[in-house]
Amino acid sequence: MSTVVLLTGATGFLGSQIARRLLQEAGCTVIALVRAEDHEAARHRLSRAWWGWPELAGAIGTGVRVLCGDVRVPRLGLHPAAYDALVHKVTHI
Repeated sequence: MSTVVLLTGATGFLGSQIARRLLQEAGCTVIALVRAEDHEAARHRLSRAWWGWPELAGAIGTGVRVLCGDVRVPRLGLHPAAYDALVHKVTHI
């Protein structure tokens, strides 16, 4: 069974270190929740935050999926269908 982890705080130091550990696990996918205006801005923000860790930056789009959202708002600010899909996909937070 594969593991899918929703990771908040991925742009911070602690979130980056957690992502590094998670990506060492076989079969683990990380969904990085990033606060931004849109998906491209979220991806750019995460790439900038992870520039010092090439293994992390290189995993964006493969082992790491970027999700534009906000923990401060209901359903993470996602469309109801996107939120429902996320709930059914994530195995760990």
